[in-house]
Formats: sequence, structure tokens, C-alpha cells
Amino acid sequence: MLFLLHHPAVCKRIQDELDREVGKFRRPTLADKQRLPYTTAALMEVQRLNFIAPISVPHKALRTVNFRGYTIPEGTTVLANQWSIMMDEEKWPNPQQFDPSRFLDEFGNVKKNVAWIPFSVGKRSCPGEVLARQEIFLVLTALLQAFSFRSSDGEALPECVGKTGSLYVCPDFHVCAVPRF
Repeated sequence: MLFLLHHPAVCKRIQDELDREVGKFRRPTLADKQRLPYTTAALMEVQRLNFIAPISVPHKALRTVNFRGYTIPEGTTVLANQWSIMMDEEKWPNPQQFDPSRFLDEFGNVKKNVAWIPFSVGKRSCPGEVLARQEIFLVLTALLQAFSFRSSDGEALPECVGKTGSLYVCPDFHVCAVPRF
């Protein structure tokens, strides 16, 4: 929500896409997702910039391996710095910039990027990824279909930078929801 408050044109474009593809008289469903590429791209960009676990859970090297000139002995605890992947300038031009279009191809369809890993990767990725992605989509689309959002009167929005430790915590802020219809 904080990213959308900072980028009202993105929020408006999502609402326009919802109005055009879903309408005003029924709630969005998962079946609508394919017809909402900009909404999907905006959600992906929010997750890229603002993901919950910037460092992976600890893993253990099962055998001694050589990786990019480094020897990692068997039994070594290994942590993946997922934040560095999501902010890699080679994978994401201007990585600090909020830009949903980085997830859209020239035809406006959602495109994948192997560096987008908000739920980690491989067989040890988040077991709740499918459910979480569905819930994020359904909650956001239902909210943006029904409401316009703005910051509380007289209150400045915090920057889109929270506190990072083992988990990322968004800064506190207040928001007003105004019915759209």
C-alpha cells in the first residue's frame, strides 16, 4: 500500500485495468489474473523491492564444493543474500526505482525474470508461495476495486524503506480508504 500511495499513477492504472477487465459489480477472482497483467506486474515489483525475508534461512553444505573460486567445506552454514539478487543492477536496471513495467514485455504481457525470487528458489523455497501469491492478488485487487487510498490528512508518508533484520518490517503509516462507487 505504501508503494501505491507514493505512486498514484500506478494505483490509477491498476484501477483502470480492474474497471475494464472485471467491472464494478463482482469481486476479482484468480481467473481474472491473466487479464490483469499490469496489476500482476505491479505486485511483482512491490515484492521485488519490499520482500519479507532478505536473507534466506540457513542451509548446510552437504559436501565440500567450489563456487566461483571459493571453497565451501562440508557442514558449512550457508545463507543466501536474496536482497542483493533483487537489487542487482545487471538483472534490474535502476533497481531502487519502482517500475512495474520491468515485468511487462513489448506486448503488455507479464514476463518472468529468473532473478525475481521473493519466495526463494528450488526445493527449499517457501512452501506457502502459491497460497501467498493468490492471497496477495485477491486482497489487493478487491481493495483497489472498491476503494481509493490516500494518506491521512496532514500526515507525510514515510519513505518506502523499512527496517531490515532477519525479516523486513514496513514503516508505520496511516491510510484513508475512500469508497470508489
